[in-house]
Amino acid sequence: MNMITITDINEANSLLNKYMGGKAELFGISVGHQRLAIRLSKLDLTTNVAVIVVAQCRHIKGPFRWTNAQMSISCQVTNGERETLIHDDGADFVAIADGGFGVLYGEWNEFGMFFDSSSGNIE
Repeated sequence: MNMITITDINEANSLLNKYMGGKAELFGISVGHQRLAIRLSKLDLTTNVAVIVVAQCRHIKGPFRWTNAQMSISCQVTNGERETLIHDDGADFVAIADGGFGVLYGEWNEFGMFFDSSSGNIE
């Protein structure tokens, strides 16, 4: 399977629904580039993972990894500025970004070109 990138919020949330009840973990962070990656996995989707990547992340609250994930993506306008929210209300997790998002979906071995596995940094 080739990796798929989703940037439409409705399509992204539809895919994230497949990972409800699975595992979530902050996988990569680039402080200098203000990027964040969250990896989702689930036992019945054994070889495929979803990775949420957000740009210009300015706020993170919550655990680094958790089970029973219920991730979703929403957008809101605050003070005339559009914000992207990545959240899991059950885990009390939220990441707020001024930039956009992408959800990457595929086999984990396809993600090597985007992530430095030794450091967790986003390339």
